[in-house]
Amino acid sequence: MISETRTGAWPEGLLGAPSACTAGDRIFTSGLMARDATGLESQAHQVFRSAVELLLGQGAALGDAVRTRIFYTEEGAADLLGAVHGVVFDPPGPAMSAVLVDCLPRDSRVALEVEAICGAAGSMTRYGEDAGSSSSRAVRYGDELFVAALSAPDAGSHASQMDAVYDSGTAALAEAGMQGRDVVSTRHYYAHAIAAETGGTGKNEFMADGEPTSAGICVVGPAGRGATFALEFEAVAGLAGTRQNYRTGRTFEVENHYSRAVRAGNVIYVAGTTSIIPGEIVQHPGETGPQIADTLAIIRTAIEELGGDWAQLVRTRTYVVGGQEKLDEAAAALKAATEGTNAAATLVGVPVLGRPEVVVEIEATAVLV
Repeated sequence: MISETRTGAWPEGLLGAPSACTAGDRIFTSGLMARDATGLESQAHQVFRSAVELLLGQGAALGDAVRTRIFYTEEGAADLLGAVHGVVFDPPGPAMSAVLVDCLPRDSRVALEVEAICGAAGSMTRYGEDAGSSSSRAVRYGDELFVAALSAPDAGSHASQMDAVYDSGTAALAEAGMQGRDVVSTRHYYAHAIAAETGGTGKNEFMADGEPTSAGICVVGPAGRGATFALEFEAVAGLAGTRQNYRTGRTFEVENHYSRAVRAGNVIYVAGTTSIIPGEIVQHPGETGPQIADTLAIIRTAIEELGGDWAQLVRTRTYVVGGQEKLDEAAAALKAATEGTNAAATLVGVPVLGRPEVVVEIEATAVLV
């Protein structure tokens, strides 16, 4: 059963999405934003308080959180946000990512996502504890692995950072007793300052075994000072013979070793999806609202091709180019297109996406319960 939790928070009205979606024992929060337009630290405390209330209200413990993801808009705030995270969660804590983005709806300074699995706290294995932020480099629960945003700012050039990060990803898998073929979903965050330099020798090796989903997102800062690249991913062990990968027919998917969607058990992960169709044709170039509709149609097809139903959509994460006005336009389009679902939603402003005419990219998750 998929259900929603609404608190009356203003983002619910903006996006038409609940503050949290529950699917079986899984809880997904929307990108939680503060009630009051105060400073970043105050907003951070507000959003974490909201997350705590949502988890406890669903019968979960804070220790059940497997992943937290923070989007923020103020340069140099990563340490402060990590400290607030460390106050809320007991060490070693969930896998945490903190990403500096261009903007958030209504000039918010912080948005927080939390993913939790009820009852998981006592059975998790956590790797790479960071005591200051009460977070882990990776968390394994059962056959599932949740890996935080890995970065290597000391590695030097962007290409060297990418290679070092992919090595770290491979090491994280090995530490958890997994392999590259177990990776089901990835997020690649690139610094806008090096948007033209997406090369690096490790990507194809890391992606090729399992051909997981992929989202390539250009942001202001991927993971704190000096980082030009960060990688975040999920893996699921023991899928031999049951894992399902789906492609749309785009050559870009084949050339870059990723799938449009992957089904692992009862979870369907959908890649960062745009309005591009086979032939690498961009539908409605430069148009935010129509690209939202086109992109969600592609996502819906992917979910259905893997045996899911649109009503089983539990989360969308939407990246939009163009500032506050475009975020408002995107919010209205998302609200209309996801009506009838209980899906949580996050909306983020980014400086650019893969092609100038592409102004929307959406990730999605469905759970078949």
